[in-house]
Amino acid sequence: MDHIRVALGNQIKQKRVKKKLTLKQVAERSHISEQKIAALESGQGDFPIGYLFTLASILKFKPQNLLAQCERERRQRMKGIINLLLTCPDETLVKIEEYISKLAAKQ
Repeated sequence: MDHIRVALGNQIKQKRVKKKLTLKQVAERSHISEQKIAALESGQGDFPIGYLFTLASILKFKPQNLLAQCERERRQRMKGIINLLLTCPDETLVKIEEYISKLAAKQ
């Protein structure tokens, strides 16, 4: 879920910067605090769906297009990870498996 939040935040920031709007300007128009918008853009905190539609209206984008772009980015990242794993030596893969097992045990 975090990757979606980060990707959405990045896309929203790009839209805001492209429109040459400051955080303060977007905050005033959206009635969302500057701190909350900054947190959203950096992928931190909650991302209520209502904020997405509010920001879409102000920054003139379609939420479904933004979500589709985030999904494309996620798939590209996954392809990169898979390609990297395919080229790893067996010893490295064993270490990765051990690390993942330790992480899973902590959950």
